[in-house]
Amino acid sequence: MLVFIFLPIVGAIIGWITNIIALRLLFRPLHPLAIPLINFNFQGLIPRRKRELARSIGDIIEKELFSKKDIINQVNYNAMQKEMLNATETIIKKWSEEKLSNFIPARIKIAIREHVTDLVKKEISAHLRKVMEDMVNKAWDEIEVSEMIEDKLNNISIERVEQMILFVASRELKHIEYLGAVLGFIIGFVQAFVVYFIG
Repeated sequence: MLVFIFLPIVGAIIGWITNIIALRLLFRPLHPLAIPLINFNFQGLIPRRKRELARSIGDIIEKELFSKKDIINQVNYNAMQKEMLNATETIIKKWSEEKLSNFIPARIKIAIREHVTDLVKKEISAHLRKVMEDMVNKAWDEIEVSEMIEDKLNNISIERVEQMILFVASRELKHIEYLGAVLGFIIGFVQAFVVYFIG
């Protein structure tokens, strides 16, 4: 009957330790480790594939999560137009104060300023939305989102990547470790059952 205690406990310990090692080998060793005699370099999965992972993440974000349409829909054209018209009014006011002769009566200067401001704002309002949309589209066409993300990820140290993943998924990784112990216990129990009835 001792076999029904011993083998499941040994199986649980082996399963738990195996999963701990497997999870650590995702990151460790961080840098290639040469194994003598067999001429083999060993490195953790994520450090070894970091550049490929960065490229894949960049492509996925650009194609699936970060589309041109989404960006354009986030642009507040009305607020931009209001800011532009306010800036135009300020520029015309400053221009009229600096350029119009002091010999012109104040009322006439104000009338000229208001008339010019109204004309310019009407012209700008008629075309501004299209100009802003064209500028946003042109800017987006010149931005390579996937390359930007790939460069950013490649510039993050592998130690920092490890910290981020462990911070986000530490609970799930612990569950995987415990699952190894549970599966090892079950396998050990099955082995004990087989040994008991065969022996």
